[in-house]
Amino acid sequence: MILQAVTDVSGSGVCLSYIALGGILFLGVGLGFAICTLLSRDPKADLTASLITNADALRLIDNYKSNNSQNNSVSGHFELGVIVGYIDKMKTACSSAGKNLSGLEFYFARYGQSDTPDQNTDTIVIYPTYEDNGKHIPFDPDLNVTVKDLNVDYQTDKASPANLSASKYTSTNVLNRAHMSPPREPLTL
Repeated sequence: MILQAVTDVSGSGVCLSYIALGGILFLGVGLGFAICTLLSRDPKADLTASLITNADALRLIDNYKSNNSQNNSVSGHFELGVIVGYIDKMKTACSSAGKNLSGLEFYFARYGQSDTPDQNTDTIVIYPTYEDNGKHIPFDPDLNVTVKDLNVDYQTDKASPANLSASKYTSTNVLNRAHMSPPREPLTL
C-alpha cells in the first residue's frame, strides 16, 4: 500500500529508486546490528560455562574407558571464541606456574548414568600442556600437578566421594565439550 501511494504521488520511477535504496539501507542496518551483536559476545562467558572440575573430568574419562564400544562419538565442536578464550586463560595460568603453554591434550570421556541431562553421552575434556624434554605434559597449572599424578590420586579417592571435595579436584582448568556427534557411517570409496 505504501509503495502504491508513493508511485501515485510521484508519477515516476525515481521515487521507486529511493524506496529501493531505503529498503537496502534498512536491510544493511539490520545486518550490521546482527554482525555487531555476534562479534560483541563475550567468549570468556562461554568459556566459564564450559569449564569443569578435575574430579568431573577424571570421572568422565574413567566412564569412557570402562564403557568403550563401537558406538562412540567421532566428533565434537568448540566455537572459536571458546578455544581462543581457553588458550588465553591457560597461557596466563601456565605463566603463573612458571611454565609455558605448549599445547592442549584431548581426552575422550563419557558422562555416567547419573549425569543429567547428558547421561551416557560422549564428551572431550581438554587439559593444557607444558613441554619437558620434548614431551608435552598435560597438567593443571593452578595446582602445578600433572594429570597423570591427579589420576593416580583420583583412582584411590573416588571410592569416597568426600575425598573429591579436596582443592585438587575442584580446580576448573579443564575445558569440556558435551553433546558430541553420534558415530558416522564408515566411508566407502
